Amino acid sequence: MLQTIQLPRPVYERLKRVAKQQNRSIPDAVDALIAQVESLPSLPKDEERELAALADLSDDTLWLLARSALTPEQQIEWERLNRKAQQGLKIAPDEQKRQETLLALYQYAALRRAAAMNLLEKRGHDVSALLITPTP
Repeated sequence: MLQTIQLPRPVYERLKRVAKQQNRSIPDAVDALIAQVESLPSLPKDEERELAALADLSDDTLWLLARSALTPEQQIEWERLNRKAQQGLKIAPDEQKRQETLLALYQYAALRRAAAMNLLEKRGHDVSALLITPTP
């Protein structure tokens, strides 16, 4: 059974471009994209609630979140631990746990940044200057 859906022209053009790049029909590209989304792990409920609550925040607060990352102290510590690991030096169990904690903090900050940027863009703001990822 076929269904017709209406898409804004830019969305249709992006979809068409993705399908062409993947050598797929548009329906096959949509199906593949849906399968990818369905395979993503769910966020913890508290994180889902926090991200949903972003929609109620003012633009000024969203701009702050969109610019946020790890604190400078966390960045320095994470860089030190990563450098140590890359050099093949032994990392103590407490350092490894701290490295994992910092990675989780960075990943959640990146998710929150992306959600804030998405909302700002939907509200008509140009967020292109924020597309450079802050150094962790």
